[in-house]
Amino acid sequence: MTEKLDLDAIYRIKDEGLQRSKVMEIESYLTDVYGPRLTGSPNIKEAADWAQKTMKEWGLANVHLESVAVRPRLAEPALRRAWR
Repeated sequence: MTEKLDLDAIYRIKDEGLQRSKVMEIESYLTDVYGPRLTGSPNIKEAADWAQKTMKEWGLANVHLESVAVRPRLAEPALRRAWR
């Protein structure tokens, strides 16, 4: 049995993405304002806080941060120094 496609929904999603996308605006803001975002750095925390605040302003529910285990001893020596 073949599922029927909702072409109207597909066209609306495509139109939204092509006509009102904020992808480049968001990417530009993150790279220009927060720059490089090494794991554990102040920039990554500030960028994550901004993203969380922005998503809540958009009305998204259950916006939260999740922790990630980082093992700096496996990183390059220069990165290990940046994490200190």
